[in-house]
Amino acid sequence: AQTGLQTVMQRLARSYPDKNAGHGASVRRLQDWSLDAAVRDRLIVLQVAVLVLYLMACANVSSLMLARYSGRRLEFSIRAALGASRLRRLRQHLTESVLLTVCGCVAAVGFAGGAVQFLLWLYGARMPRAAEISPDWRLVGVVAAGAMLMALFLGLVTALNQDAENLATSLRESGRATGNLRAALTRKVLVGSQIACAALLLSVTGEVLQSFWSLLHVDIGVDRTHLLTMQISLPSEKYRTGPEVAKFFEKATDSVLSLPGVASAAAINMLPVADWGFNGNVNVEGMPPHAQRFFAEYRWVTAGYFRTMGVPLTRGRLFLPEEIAGRQRAAIINETMARRLWGTRDPLGAHVNFFSPEWITVVGVVRDVRQTGVTVPASAEIFMPASTYTGPNPTWSMVVRSPISTESLLPSLRRSVQTEEPDAALDRVKTMDDVVVDSVSNQRIIATLLTAFGLLALGLSALGIYSLVAYAIAARTPELAIRAALGSSPAALVRLVGGDGFVLIAIGLALGIAATVPVGSALAKSLFGVGRVSLSTLAGVVAVLGLTGGLATLLPAIRTARIDPVRALRQE
Repeated sequence: AQTGLQTVMQRLARSYPDKNAGHGASVRRLQDWSLDAAVRDRLIVLQVAVLVLYLMACANVSSLMLARYSGRRLEFSIRAALGASRLRRLRQHLTESVLLTVCGCVAAVGFAGGAVQFLLWLYGARMPRAAEISPDWRLVGVVAAGAMLMALFLGLVTALNQDAENLATSLRESGRATGNLRAALTRKVLVGSQIACAALLLSVTGEVLQSFWSLLHVDIGVDRTHLLTMQISLPSEKYRTGPEVAKFFEKATDSVLSLPGVASAAAINMLPVADWGFNGNVNVEGMPPHAQRFFAEYRWVTAGYFRTMGVPLTRGRLFLPEEIAGRQRAAIINETMARRLWGTRDPLGAHVNFFSPEWITVVGVVRDVRQTGVTVPASAEIFMPASTYTGPNPTWSMVVRSPISTESLLPSLRRSVQTEEPDAALDRVKTMDDVVVDSVSNQRIIATLLTAFGLLALGLSALGIYSLVAYAIAARTPELAIRAALGSSPAALVRLVGGDGFVLIAIGLALGIAATVPVGSALAKSLFGVGRVSLSTLAGVVAVLGLTGGLATLLPAIRTARIDPVRALRQE
């Protein structure tokens, strides 16, 4: 397809050089066009985060299963000694594993459904393809089947491992703290890996939140203070031409300006950040052929627009009354257009045109405004008075600067607009801050999801540490009782059993932070306002995980201070 189109374009360039010379054609897959690199990178971040969380859950379940098996070795050994067959013991392991998995799957499906409904309630139409989001029972079935197979595998491995053990040795070591050292080491490795994964996931979450914060506070080129925006749609059967649309909005803004508390008001055919796409070629008098096909955004504004939006004039002047009335043709351009077309030369007095051969005089240059989104640099823009509007679109946006709250001002605004046109429809009434927030809704959703994943990772790692220390205390109760009987202080016992937990936390944090460095470099390519992983993010991760892991270690460890040596040794 690319080759065929290129041949067609070359033929057109030869046949019609004045219109087609220098033009080309490119072919893109629909998926590549609709799912650009930035969106694809964000989806990859989410998929990696889900995978990390899944691995953490696997490690946590494996650790708990190992601890559960180690704690019941005596029970299983006694069953075998009393004559329980291998099939009976295997059936017990598999039944317990499957029962746990079924309960977990049922709870997970309910939790997932509730979480999706919460996200839809929280973000509504801001969610991409929100109307199509519903439980995918094929996916649920695949996940449940995978969990069931893993449960059967773990149960089978546990049963075979038990059968491989010598019965006498198992009975002799089942109550000792030193028994089954391989399982104890495996549990430590699994818990350490959970902490490393949690550190990595929390670091990524911190970077995404930092990027989202930067997006919310980026300078878009307008003063957002007390700035209210709204979209006004006129009936197309009554407003068929551009001048009719422009005349209405000029009268409507004059009417709104008379309202108490309104400092200024204006209208524009495309609201910055929220709307874009009205653009085309701009011809420049006296410029070389390549500049005559310069591409820019077309904007028509009513009087007072730049003052209302807080967009400063950097060169020249604003529109004069005769230009606002359309008796003289004038245009104001932004800094990007002035820089690209004229460089260091003065653009004032230059002549441009589009749509018609009539030349328009450039009378001023204003500061750049991020028109097509907060993450997209400003593009070239040319502004004309509303009276010269030639487009057919009867939907414009009105901007009002007022210290009065939206709830108090909106009824009078609606009455004022509908006095001029009873059938005018007001929609998308938002402050400019809300417009910016809505423009980054995708990043906000991703930040919310990653924050939830980070909290789940934090909970899983804390649970892993807690279970490890708690099991170690249960396994070493006789030893701890003897130490207490021989004079060890409660503080010394806490340090003894808590030391392993703190060592694991330190090792896991070191591994997680080491993995964060290359991941942070990859994230910098797809996140706005983020370079390498910041020291503040790493410090926050260390503090949060250190505090959480410390509490998960100390809470069970403190119980050692309450060990009664006589009772513990009598039970043993």
